[in-house]
Amino acid sequence: MYYSFAVSFIGFTIAMKTALVWMPPASIFFPSPQIGYLKAFASKQGIHVDDHYFNLSFAELVGTIRYQYLLERDNSRLFECLFSMVLFENKTFMQDYLNRSCCDQSILQELLEIRITDWLNMVVERLLSRQYGFIGFSCAFNQVLPSLAVAKKIKKEQPQVLVAFGGAELFPSFAKEIIKKCFFIDHIVLGKGENVLCDIVNHIRTEKLVDVPDNERSLDNLVTPDYGTYFNECRKKHVEKKHGFQNTGRIIPILGSRGCWWAEKSRCSFCSGCGEVNQTYLQRKATDVIGEMKKLSKKYKSKYFNFIDAVEPIDFYSSEGLLNKLAQSKNQYTIFHQLRVPRNQNSFKMLQDAQVRIIQPGLESLDSNILRLMKKGIKAKDVLRCLYWSRVYGLEVSWNILIGHPGERPEWINNISRIIPKIHHLQPPAKLTNVLIKRKSPLFETILASHYTASPSRLIPDTRLGYLYPQDWNHREISFTFENPQTITRELEKAHEELNLLVSHWIHLWQSDSRPQLSVTKTNDDWQIVDTRSHSREYHLKGKELEVAKQICSDRDKNIKYESYSKYQTATGKLIEKEIVIVLDDCLIWLPTFSDETKGNP
Repeated sequence: MYYSFAVSFIGFTIAMKTALVWMPPASIFFPSPQIGYLKAFASKQGIHVDDHYFNLSFAELVGTIRYQYLLERDNSRLFECLFSMVLFENKTFMQDYLNRSCCDQSILQELLEIRITDWLNMVVERLLSRQYGFIGFSCAFNQVLPSLAVAKKIKKEQPQVLVAFGGAELFPSFAKEIIKKCFFIDHIVLGKGENVLCDIVNHIRTEKLVDVPDNERSLDNLVTPDYGTYFNECRKKHVEKKHGFQNTGRIIPILGSRGCWWAEKSRCSFCSGCGEVNQTYLQRKATDVIGEMKKLSKKYKSKYFNFIDAVEPIDFYSSEGLLNKLAQSKNQYTIFHQLRVPRNQNSFKMLQDAQVRIIQPGLESLDSNILRLMKKGIKAKDVLRCLYWSRVYGLEVSWNILIGHPGERPEWINNISRIIPKIHHLQPPAKLTNVLIKRKSPLFETILASHYTASPSRLIPDTRLGYLYPQDWNHREISFTFENPQTITRELEKAHEELNLLVSHWIHLWQSDSRPQLSVTKTNDDWQIVDTRSHSREYHLKGKELEVAKQICSDRDKNIKYESYSKYQTATGKLIEKEIVIVLDDCLIWLPTFSDETKGNP
């Protein structure tokens, strides 16, 4: 969504002083791409826009380390409670929510002592002192309540200031409820508003809820985002040096595509549609993206890029695709990218050559039955190979294991528990977490079908909303996620508990000074395998075992059917017994990495 604002008088256009606001609890690690693109678009139209990163000053108030700690542990709604208490003038919200929170009690007490009203007054004073005619709030990460708290104070002081909200957090029913309850909001824009907000300011569009259809058909003329304010503030505050966060104030968000081409074929069951269910998939030319990266890198003196795409471009791995062009450019970037699971070794090699260092491939599970329920379009063997090749090529994998999908069975969870001890040498998930039933997702729509036990009236809105919004707000209309109250069996609950312990142990092993390894060193006579997954062991593969091992790992992308090795049953059985090979999806999967391949990797 882009903002452009102007007031027209008989053929003349006079720019209205405009501000874009980014509130907590957004991350301090990088600037807002929403604000960056909005500001750049307005500038292209000749409109000067000031942008304000109040998340940075709030993080200083809370304590930057504590602020980021809480965000990373899904406690960002604690911050919302602080603003809810002021906005709705009800201190019991905060106390009730803190009482049910799993957060450390000392941290909770410190949060209660934060002078939130003083900080809000500072924000309002700063905005009003600039005499803005239009203030736009972009809301993407639980930023609605903090933004409402500021907007309410602004309207109380200067009712003539035009206030608008927009952003991915605002869906139609939520927006309607805000308009109904918050008289101080002039407009809420749903969708991309670059051609709408001038009309709003000129009173051509007077409705409070402005629904913008997705008519975009090309990204060829996309503006280069303006992140100047964020980087200047980070340097002034010495955020990285002061608080020791690696790369804070250096990561540059960039857009290579919009939408998700996979979702146009088959949306994952829990996918809400990348913020916009009917958003058309569009991608930029690789040469345009690389040109923008060079420009941004030079301007902000950084080589760290975070692609905000929902998925990799369709031609990502082709000769004319982004990866190949990045490799040819020989720029020493460090890149994060969301993508679907790469299918072969060469794809991971291309990622490494292109300086992609962190990937988020949507792995979600280590059981094919659960992955099928989720409509991921992959199997457990694909997940395992992704972790394996990422280890080989030094890629960091951002992933979680999801549990609690309707239709899940205890034996499927137990399958994952049996696999985990065998792959301690590969990167663990960040956490074990429950599947969220998101509004408008396929799961939300189909959970009402006969083969699931819930009914429409039994889907429960996010219970945390009761601690954030008054009871006279329609919580069902403002909830983005829902809880399925179906009772799970004790057997499934026990399976979840055991898996949680195993995942926690796996994570602990990787946080230690000596990570587990399972590596092979080739000699003239045998293969030496060092195994520290559970306790230190060493194997020497010779004879028939070595012959079978060479055949299995000769093409580690190949689906080698277990039954095809029946004639080598004894040798194959020994490899499986030593957990050098695993049987997954009826295929033999080679587990050890080769020492010469992983040399120098973290």
